[in-house]
Amino acid sequence: MNWFEGGRRICHLLMGLVVAGGLVIVAITDQPDPEFVTYGPEAPWSVANKPCPQDGHIERLWDYDWGGEERGVTLCFTALDDGTFPVQVADPPPEEIERREQASKDWSAENDARSERGETILLPPPYLQWYYTAAEYSPRFDQYVARRRSEFSIDDEMREAARERQSGALWDERKKVFGEVFPWVSGICIFLWLFTVAVGWIIRGFAGVPHGMDFKPSNSSTTRS
Repeated sequence: MNWFEGGRRICHLLMGLVVAGGLVIVAITDQPDPEFVTYGPEAPWSVANKPCPQDGHIERLWDYDWGGEERGVTLCFTALDDGTFPVQVADPPPEEIERREQASKDWSAENDARSERGETILLPPPYLQWYYTAAEYSPRFDQYVARRRSEFSIDDEMREAARERQSGALWDERKKVFGEVFPWVSGICIFLWLFTVAVGWIIRGFAGVPHGMDFKPSNSSTTRS
């Protein structure tokens, strides 16, 4: 084995160790706490089926007994499209009230006609919910979060749903960790490969070894008689 082959093997070994280290970090990811999400001040808590969005707000109740092996839960407050958080239900504006009244009249008239024709009755039209909003970490938002934290509780059905969700939550956490580790592993491996190529190129240049070869070509010649 020559120096160039040895260098390549060392590079491959280091790259393998880096990849193995990244996989170990992903494999030993801790089981996350059960996560519960709410979508507004009047919305109940429910078991989250995916991690809290990046624009959401996370609170942790470290000592809450949810019925699992370890204590502690995570609370997720979801934000609106503009990045603010609903903190209090608001009365709809006059134009919204008029729209609702007109929609209710149209719904009643349509259902009366459907009833006469023997057709299926329509469901009531949905209404938009209006809220007072606040920016994250503002005094009003902090008061809202403190109130929801103090009022947080779960029943037996939610405890069972949280237990069932834990397996999927662990894989979600591993996917998140993999996404964080992968760029580092890829970057280090690429650096090791480029470093090895650069060192080999420099040494070949000083030693007079052609590119792609590990030895100088033989200069011996054959004499014909």
